[in-house]
Parts: sequence; C-alpha cells; structure tokens
Amino acid sequence: GLRAVGSDVPIDVHTNFSAAVADPGMTGLLPSNTAQGAVLVQPRQLKAPPYRPDDWPADAPSIPVSNDPETRLLQVASFYRRNPGFMRTEGVTPRIVAKLAELPLVGRAYQYVRATGLGVGQVTYDQMRWMIDRGALVDDPWWIKGNTRIIGDALSAEALVRSGGDAAAIDNVAIRGWVDYIKASDAVVAAMGVQPGGAYTKAGAVDDLTTLRPDGALSDAYKGVSLLERAKVRFDLMPRARMAFWKAHEHSALMHQAATPDEFAELQAKYPDEGEFAKGWLKFIGAHRVVNLPTAGHGPLLFQHAALPDTYPVVNADLTPGQRAFAWLTRHLPKQREA
Repeated sequence: GLRAVGSDVPIDVHTNFSAAVADPGMTGLLPSNTAQGAVLVQPRQLKAPPYRPDDWPADAPSIPVSNDPETRLLQVASFYRRNPGFMRTEGVTPRIVAKLAELPLVGRAYQYVRATGLGVGQVTYDQMRWMIDRGALVDDPWWIKGNTRIIGDALSAEALVRSGGDAAAIDNVAIRGWVDYIKASDAVVAAMGVQPGGAYTKAGAVDDLTTLRPDGALSDAYKGVSLLERAKVRFDLMPRARMAFWKAHEHSALMHQAATPDEFAELQAKYPDEGEFAKGWLKFIGAHRVVNLPTAGHGPLLFQHAALPDTYPVVNADLTPGQRAFAWLTRHLPKQREA
C-alpha cells in the first residue's frame, strides 16, 4: 500500500492523489515520524469504514472515518483547517519560523505559542497525537471507539451543514453541538469576508496540509479590516466558537461513555489505573467547557507534557508528582452532566 515517505504507516486511500513537499513551518501538522522536506502523497478521498451517528437519517451519506490512527489524525487536521473557529494573525513566514525553531530554548518556547492553522482544533490534534504515541488508539477498544465517535460526529455535522441539511431534525445532541461549532466558525470566517465552507470538498476528505491557503487567507483578510471588526472577532465571535467547540466535544465524549459500558468495564477490570484516568479525562473536557480559556497554538502541550502519562496503560507507580496531582484533581471534579 501507499505510505508517506519516512513513515511505516499505510495510507488507506481510494483515488485522487496529490504530491507535495512538506513545508518546514507546517511539520507540526504532519505525522511525527515524517521527515522534514519529505515528499508526501496526500489522500483526497478515503476508502474507510463508514461512520453513522445515532439517529442519522437513512438517506444521509455515511462518513468515512479511517481505522488507521495516523490517517484519522490527518482527517482531524483537515477538518479544523476547514473550520478553525479562529483567526490566524501571525505575520511570520514559515521560513522564518523554521529558523526560529533552530534557536535553543527561545525556539522551543516559540513553537508552543505560535499561531497554527488548526485554530481551536490544535488542542484536539495534540491530544490525539499524544494518544497515538502512548498506544491507547491501537491497544484499547474503548479509547479507539471514543476517538472515532468524536471525529465522526464532527465530520458528519460538517457534511450536514455543507449540504444544506436540517440540523434541527437530528435528534442527536452531539451532532447539533458540532453544527453549532461549525456555524460559529463560519461566523469568524465570514466576518473577514472569506467564504465559509470554501475549502470543503467531500465528507471525510483529507486535504493537502502542506499549503497555507485556508489560514493564510484568513490572516490576510484580518489585517485588512477595521479595528472595530477585529475587536468583534477577537472578543465575541472567537470565544463563541471556542465555547461551542468544547460543548460539542463534551457531548460526543458523554455519548461515547453511555454507549460503551461493556468496553469501559473491561478496561477498568484489566487496567484499573487507566480506567480511573479515563474517567478523569472526560471530566476534564467538561471543565474546559465551563472555564472556556483561550488557547493559542501548541500551548496546551506544555500542560500535557507535565500532567499526562506517556505510556499505555497508566501505572500509578510511574506517574510524576505533576501527573499524580492531575489524577487527584480530575477525580475530585464535579460529575459531568448526562448527555
């Protein structure tokens, strides 16, 4: 099968390929085992298992969600490139970013806080990258199903919005939540005079992530509007999109939890510490919805490196003091609302 150069992971593609050279400034969007400057074969359409949300209309299309974690990660990146809920304002070119990254300490810190093309979705991308690296998305059915549901719900909602479907007719709170997020993201894009949904091609598609076209267009548009319009985007529209993102994420996670009691019981029986951590992680998603803190670039990675375990399953004896504190905090967060 086809593989990205420098990767052992097959890409489950169907047709319509495009080759591109990885931009050094965009390597954060590519698989961690992809060499800088490698020539990538990017899939445009996926031949992947269909995903149908609960209460999905019979005549609605099934959305392909890859069963390969690395390709599913590219689907996540593509979704948030199309629906960032965010205005990229960074004026530094990828070439300068690549030079900054070579600097000791300063360069590393800048990589954490620099703007990214995924907007609020950078959090989801970084979390999924962490889950892949620790092995949870390969070894555990409960984590795999939850990851698939969150991605599938977002992609299904996108297909519904872009096809002009009626979200009010969908009796699925997670899908309606993702529809709200996409519309909030569209409001950010439209405020800049950029066509919402202009980058959409096909449900579940993986885009060419080596170009700066979508976020570059938003950045240029942002610089060309009035200060009043910028303030509206920054202090009204973007916080609305961020809140909608966390609400949708939480709804999908809660529906997954309710739908997989057997898988979760198996996880708890086999790995009790991992089960406790998983419950805490779901609570942590809900806490984000309440706090609605602004996020910038890879900034959450600073927290993840300090608080999240590196291996699957969790073994409390191996946790650092910071990770133990996170585990204690999540166990004592209020119980989540029912989906």
